[in-house]
Amino acid sequence: MNVVPSRIAAACIVATLSVAAHARGVSPYLPLGLSPEIERRIERALILADKPVLTRPIAAATVLEVLPDVCAKDAQLCEQIRRYLRPYMKAAGLTHLSVAAASGSTETSSLPNRHGMRSDSGYEISVSLYWQPSDFVLLNGGFLAYEDETIATGSVFSFGVEHAQVDIGYRDHWLSPMTDSAMLISTQAQTMPSVTLSSYAPITRVGVRYELFIAEMSESSNIAFEGGFTSGNPQLAGMHLSIEPVAWRATRCNRLMQLGGRGAPHPCCD
Repeated sequence: MNVVPSRIAAACIVATLSVAAHARGVSPYLPLGLSPEIERRIERALILADKPVLTRPIAAATVLEVLPDVCAKDAQLCEQIRRYLRPYMKAAGLTHLSVAAASGSTETSSLPNRHGMRSDSGYEISVSLYWQPSDFVLLNGGFLAYEDETIATGSVFSFGVEHAQVDIGYRDHWLSPMTDSAMLISTQAQTMPSVTLSSYAPITRVGVRYELFIAEMSESSNIAFEGGFTSGNPQLAGMHLSIEPVAWRATRCNRLMQLGGRGAPHPCCD
């Protein structure tokens, strides 16, 4: 049995419980790569509010916080985003539903940033809904289906506070300020099950933000080990750290590491 995810989860729980009780609670995330039109509007809103976006998915609380600045500069955009965020203001609700159909293609290449969807898929269905029994606990259910595949993308159990939110489940990770590509990790492949500890709100006056996660990858028989290959389900550990000393500029550091695989040594138990 692999013990790394459970140890990470335990560490996340301890870190969360040590945060001040007066902090704000958890926030749901906006769907990533499923609503291009609203994503462009949200991107414009954050630009108007001088808020650089360095990771995704974006917390709904982050967008809600900048709305006053957006309303002062673009009333129409403000109203469009306010209307989109309305389902997130309740204790439970349906936040996303999308159904798309397409004619078949003779090509079988992967579509960019579509969670592994291929060009010959004839349909795509995505759903996201949530239940938030308290400010500090959130259960989000979701799935993404296309031809021959159904993925639990968006199915996440979250708890904690604004500076230490723990997400357990099929949460996307995108470590890049770009909207169409990422050098380290994006939504090109299917969403992996993961445990994540992050802060969606800035910490201290210099705007420190962080994200730590460990995810389980799909089984592979091509893991390099001792001059040969082994098979297994390796883990992918990721880290993001950024500071925003002024409202319009931020600096970041990202890192990814692959761990383990059947027969390979593991840092936790060597």
